[in-house]
Amino acid sequence: MSLSRRAVLGAAVCTAGAAFSAPGHAQSPTLGAAVDAAVRAALDAGACPGIAVAIGRRGTPLFVQNYGLANLETGTPVDSRSIFRIASLTKQFTAAAVVKLASLGRLDLDDAVQNHLPAFASTERFSLRELMTHTAGLSEQASPSSAADAEGPKSSIALAQAIAAQTRLFDFPPGTAWLYSNANYITLGAVIEQVTGQPLAAAMEALIFQPLGLESLAFDTVSAVVPGRVNGYSPT
Repeated sequence: MSLSRRAVLGAAVCTAGAAFSAPGHAQSPTLGAAVDAAVRAALDAGACPGIAVAIGRRGTPLFVQNYGLANLETGTPVDSRSIFRIASLTKQFTAAAVVKLASLGRLDLDDAVQNHLPAFASTERFSLRELMTHTAGLSEQASPSSAADAEGPKSSIALAQAIAAQTRLFDFPPGTAWLYSNANYITLGAVIEQVTGQPLAAAMEALIFQPLGLESLAFDTVSAVVPGRVNGYSPT
C-alpha cells in the first residue's frame, strides 16, 4: 500500500500535541505489550506511517510510546513534540464552543440556523442542536473538501453559503433521521463566526483553547510554520 501526502484545510481541522512525554513515566508491562503489538501490526499493514500513544488513568500515565515517522520524505520520527492534525475530532471542540455560547446567552441550542445565517433564510427550518447531533439532514453533495482556493482560505460563513446553494440541500427532512455529514459542522462553524464576529480560529482560541490552557491546540493554517507538525497521509 502506498501513501500519498494529504493537506487538510478548513473548519474541521485542528492540530494537537501529545498528552504526555515518554521519559520518566512508569509503564504498565501488560498494557504496554498489548498496545505495542496492536500498533506495530497497524504500522506493518500500512495503516499510517507514524503513531503517538499516550494512555492514562485519572491523570497518571500508564503507557506512553512513539512509533514510526512524522514525515516520510525527511525520515523524521514521531516524538513527544509531534503535533498532529486531528481532523474530524475537531467537531467535539466546535460543539463545545456552541454550548459555551449558549451558556453565555449569545444563542440557544434550539435556535433555527436561519436566525443566524441569512444564506439559509428560504430553506426548511433546522436547528443548531440538529446540526450538532447530525440529525439536520444537510447533504454533503457540494460540501467543500478544501477551505482554500487561489484567493486563499475561505471563512466558514463562505463555506456555509456554498452549502446553502446546493441543488439538493437535505438528504432527509430535518429532525427525522441521523446521518454523519461534515456539512453540519461547517455550518456550525459559520454560526460561531456570525455570533462572535471573529474568524473561526480566533473564536475557538478565545472560547475554548485559551480558557482551558490548551497551548498546543489550534486551527491549522498550512502557510504557518508549526514546529513539529506531522504530515498527513492517506492510503491510495
